[in-house]
Amino acid sequence: MTRAVLRLSPFVTGALPASLTSFVGRDSVLTDIADLLATARLVTLYGPSGMGKTRLAEEAARRLRPAYGHGVALIDLTQLEQRDRLARFVAESLPRPLHDQSARPGREALLATLAELPEDERVLLVLDNCEDIVEDVAALCVDVLRAAPAVRILATSRIPLRVPGERWLRVPPLSMPSSEDDPDGEALQLLVERTREQMPDFAVTPTNRADLIRLCRTLDGIPLAIEMAAPWLRMVKAADLPQHLDLLGQAGSQVGRRESHRSLAAMVGATWKDCTPAQRAVWMRLWVLVGEWDLDAARAVGACEEVSAAGVLEVLEQLEFRSVVVADLTGGSPRFRMRETFRQEGRRAAEQAGLVDDVRRQHTQHFGYGVRETTQLYYTAGELDGMRWFGTHLPNIRAALTASCEVSGLAPIGLEMATGLGAYLAWWFHGSLNEGKTWLARTAALNEPGPGLAVALAQQGFFTTCQGDHAQARVLLTQAAEVPVADDDPQAPYVAAVLAGIEGAHRWLSGHADSVDMLLRAADRWEELGQRGPCYFVRNLAVFAGATYSADSAGMLRLANWLLTDTADAGYPAWNRSWALATAGLTELRHGDPPKAVELLRNGLQQQLAAGDKWGPGLVGLELAEALAVVGQQESAATVLHASLVLVERSGMRLAAMVPLAEGAARAARILGDQRADDVGADPEATLLAFVSLGDDNRGAPAVEAERGALSDREATVAELVAEGLTYREIAEKLFISTRTVESHSANIMSKLGLRNRAEVARWWHRRLASSP
Repeated sequence: MTRAVLRLSPFVTGALPASLTSFVGRDSVLTDIADLLATARLVTLYGPSGMGKTRLAEEAARRLRPAYGHGVALIDLTQLEQRDRLARFVAESLPRPLHDQSARPGREALLATLAELPEDERVLLVLDNCEDIVEDVAALCVDVLRAAPAVRILATSRIPLRVPGERWLRVPPLSMPSSEDDPDGEALQLLVERTREQMPDFAVTPTNRADLIRLCRTLDGIPLAIEMAAPWLRMVKAADLPQHLDLLGQAGSQVGRRESHRSLAAMVGATWKDCTPAQRAVWMRLWVLVGEWDLDAARAVGACEEVSAAGVLEVLEQLEFRSVVVADLTGGSPRFRMRETFRQEGRRAAEQAGLVDDVRRQHTQHFGYGVRETTQLYYTAGELDGMRWFGTHLPNIRAALTASCEVSGLAPIGLEMATGLGAYLAWWFHGSLNEGKTWLARTAALNEPGPGLAVALAQQGFFTTCQGDHAQARVLLTQAAEVPVADDDPQAPYVAAVLAGIEGAHRWLSGHADSVDMLLRAADRWEELGQRGPCYFVRNLAVFAGATYSADSAGMLRLANWLLTDTADAGYPAWNRSWALATAGLTELRHGDPPKAVELLRNGLQQQLAAGDKWGPGLVGLELAEALAVVGQQESAATVLHASLVLVERSGMRLAAMVPLAEGAARAARILGDQRADDVGADPEATLLAFVSLGDDNRGAPAVEAERGALSDREATVAELVAEGLTYREIAEKLFISTRTVESHSANIMSKLGLRNRAEVARWWHRRLASSP
């Protein structure tokens, strides 16, 4: 063959098939492909079946065709019948079959012909679906790249070829809308376009939008899965389809689809088939983990006969490589999650192997131990770390609690977890009172009478009191007191202290003045047991109650000061310190100096907001509103009162039934009269954060005011969202990153700007905003 013939661009006509459907999104990935091919001669697009690798390669080839002198050819290796004919098949797949132009063997002819191409007329060979013959393709690519400098190769495979100089590009899922109101999001666009092929009038509406987005998330943004789901929207509502994923692939035309693309099960099964026995063994155990999880959890549930606990990390890396597992390596320690479609395959395999209960048992034991260990952080300098641990692992804690109610032998672990979370006030901090009470009830119902059951019933009584049902709370507290606990039981003093403290809290919130002495006596019980945290908590309640019912002003002020001193001596437990400030502030309001009360309450509220507390800011805000009204700051008082009432309602508490707190709010309202509050919109936390951050420009200001340019764009975004009052978890969901990554960005922000906490970040942001031209 002569160069003159080759300059006629033999790879033009028919090399790329015409598209049967529209191509949606992927602009950033296409840009990445072009950038990689500009510097590398072999680029492999890899990822699980159904991720759209072939369509991406075809689209990239179309867009890049001008840069390759129209020297582009797509070669589908699924059509290869004999692997020893690979080179000849590649040659025959080109528009001008090279085997007709030479008597030499296929490999020799292909290499010789490609070697004759001039370097200024580059050729792009698209080798599609390499996964079944990776080693053969890799060897051919090495020979071609060495022989023909003008050749670039774009390969698609479920795993990379591992050729020297190869650049890998993992094909990501389609992007999701960044919010419910965001019109973008490739997954939603694809779902809508494919649904309109069946239903031309189909449209996204305020009614179905959230369900459609939820469906896209359930399908992990996998293009093929979304295309399979679209036809079913004619007969199944988007809200119901995630429960019927087995339907996918049973509707619509299968003509032109490979076997692995004909159903969701076949698509996932193709990846399962590629895995080694060790990878499958770990996969069929990791499915039990929900949401994000860490390496400790993976080792706890993934270790098995085939893979030791120490070997789980290596297998986890391999599963991440195959896109079964998604890893977030941007934080201080790696976080993982399994795509939902692959989780279901793992569970199916575990069911076939009879492993489901064993895996759930390992999972529950691990997180039961985690809850037990984390509860030890209460009333220590690490208590917020404990709260964050609960928040991070909450999906898995829920799964473990569920298993404790369903799997034989796990009921005691479930009860210990539920009461441990109750004692730590974790459900309160995260604003989930109903859920906490539900788990206490479910686990208590499955356990025999004993200390744990008595504590669970008493805690239910406390939850129920705060929700306003004093009659039912009385029933639960009576039941708790009647649970037989032997006097010589080592847990008997602990149970007695729990019941005494909760009985006092019930009397306080029911509006009885004798609650002050009851709570102080209960605190003494805890002190005798050497339980510093519960002692502080119950004494705090006593002082809070005393602010309303005690006439001993000096005694209450002395106890309020003890709260502040004790939290400092305990190593500054940040969350409980915020309550000490708030209680001291309320005591000053009722028994001492109202202006000082404003400052204490504002400091307490600021620390709670900075910690991400979902419970306290509503209650402390009510007291701050009263203090502001008393000192004549009517406009601020009205806004704080309005925002706090919204937060109390959202937390699941019933203010009207918490008598002393309701009386304080009523006092504030009477003082304010007709004073109108600013609209707090959908974000009352942001309203409160702005108030406590800007209320005093001199208080707690950092020594150096850094410029906005010190932050990266992502850090600036995180700072802005912190200033808006979002928690780290809410920021993570909004930006589609992990909570740990948000925490890392926040730490960087504070380090760069010389700030100490979220509240100072918010204050800094608002100052910069105010000073901007």
